[in-house]
Amino acid sequence: MYKNKKLSSLSLVICLIFSVISPVIAAQTTVYAFELINRMGTAKDQQYDLLWQDMRKQGVEVDLQLKSFTRYKRAFKKDTNSCIFPANLDVVTKVVGKKSKAKFISAESVDYVGLVAITEAGDTKIETRADLAEKNIAISPILNSSNFLQGIDSAALKLADNNEVLLKMLYRHKVDAIIAFMPDILLAAKKLNYPLPHSTDIWFIKKHPISIVCHDTANNRIFVQQFNKQLQQLKKSGRLREIMGPLVNLGDGSAEYY
Repeated sequence: MYKNKKLSSLSLVICLIFSVISPVIAAQTTVYAFELINRMGTAKDQQYDLLWQDMRKQGVEVDLQLKSFTRYKRAFKKDTNSCIFPANLDVVTKVVGKKSKAKFISAESVDYVGLVAITEAGDTKIETRADLAEKNIAISPILNSSNFLQGIDSAALKLADNNEVLLKMLYRHKVDAIIAFMPDILLAAKKLNYPLPHSTDIWFIKKHPISIVCHDTANNRIFVQQFNKQLQQLKKSGRLREIMGPLVNLGDGSAEYY
């Protein structure tokens, strides 16, 4: 009887110990991601794919689920224990948290993305928003052109399904300028073996830091800490630049294309 009581007491102590330390052991975190041509895809051989592969090798536990752009936003909003990638904290707060009291946290930036007016390589005739007046412009249909081009009376506005089509329209002189995301448009030009286009100073979305954005939970705070720790090592070792290549803005003090 005494021995059984002793074992019961020992078991209770062990349970108490695990109840104390368990909050600092992060369970596998679900991250909803969306496919970006030349950056992340089902082939798992693009920039962001390689980043997550390195993260896993360093012990970052993650269940990465690739979804369409619409579904990834919907899944993140519904799953209040999840994260989203690639994303920006300010944008997610405004869009996802607009009608709720949800709180979000973000990891350190992986890279920077912006929406800018692009012209043909070497063309500097378009330098201000006023210069876009009476010009033929192409933009992706997923963007609300009435918001971005408000006050600009373009000669014609054309739509293109992806960056490769945008570039073909630009270099075949179908349009004078395109509105596209950096660095995605540069990566598309490289893939097509086109000259790198010219980035104007007409920014419709200033360069935003891109990273994971998570619902603010105890587990996600641990996950973000783990992600930050490994990301810092990747930056310090030069591995992140190796993964992302020279056309991506990392905000690390190195020479950037844009």
